[in-house]
Amino acid sequence: INAEYMGELLKMRVLCLFALLVAVACAGSLPNVLEVLPSNFGTTVEQNKCLLLEIYSPFCDHCSAFAKDLSTLGGALATKGISVGRVDGLHFKKYTEMFNIEYFPSFVLFSHVGHFDPATVSSNPHIVKFTEEDYSIDSLTNFASSCDPTVEAVTMASSSSPTKLNFVQQGGKQALSATVGDSFTVCLAGIPTTGYAWKLLDSCSQYVSQQGAVRVQDAPPDNFCFDFSLQQSGTCDLVFSFARAWQPASSGQQKATVQMTISTDSEELVSNFRTQHLLFPSIAGAVVLVVVVVAGVLYQYRRNAQAVANSESAAPLVLVEEL
Repeated sequence: INAEYMGELLKMRVLCLFALLVAVACAGSLPNVLEVLPSNFGTTVEQNKCLLLEIYSPFCDHCSAFAKDLSTLGGALATKGISVGRVDGLHFKKYTEMFNIEYFPSFVLFSHVGHFDPATVSSNPHIVKFTEEDYSIDSLTNFASSCDPTVEAVTMASSSSPTKLNFVQQGGKQALSATVGDSFTVCLAGIPTTGYAWKLLDSCSQYVSQQGAVRVQDAPPDNFCFDFSLQQSGTCDLVFSFARAWQPASSGQQKATVQMTISTDSEELVSNFRTQHLLFPSIAGAVVLVVVVVAGVLYQYRRNAQAVANSESAAPLVLVEEL
């Protein structure tokens, strides 16, 4: 084998490897599906009230076979206000560890998470992993539909006045993202003279402290107002029940829920720093990988070509004795 042939062979290998890496790095996104990266993971979760996330591997046959259905699912759920996204769990292994993923593909539902804190994933009731073996369009639609995108999400204002959440008499749900030390008020509509009253069913006493007794007033919709302050980071559902004054709160048929996500200022700063400065986009990383691989292959090619040239110049002479 001469040096010219070997050089052409190595060039073809380099071109094939380069094409493969570029294809992996720049693979087209699926229609109706959000491509989630470490650089936008937190903001994607926080900006979508309901998000069904697929954790997949680009080398998983089942994932590839389900890609078209995932796109179809994304289009169908979008009409209900539910977003669908996917993240590469093979290359970004911290997400397989964070959500305790054992196989690809796996699915996780984020329901009004608000501020995303990786440290509270395992205990956050608003982050649920799909546990069924059948991950068909129907089963995932039913799973994702447990999240109601019409729930109003409230983020604490930076002003000194407490944030106020209002509920109609039928109750409902609202999501609240806040930090430790903030204060807020929940006011629920009702007619006090009917004998019915809003009562606190689940106080989340570990995270929230009620400030004084309920304020009852004839000023709709602020008929029953509760004042709270946040004292510990975490997640909790603050639940109110509309029941007769002499009956326990659990007997009420109408419920109002505040889905709280509470963080500290330091947790938010650390999360923002990690998102903005420590996480590298996958495409840029793939480009760097291509450059490094190509440089390594070209270096090896030069060494091999030089070795062949040296071997040819140093070939031993064969003497043929005349008969």
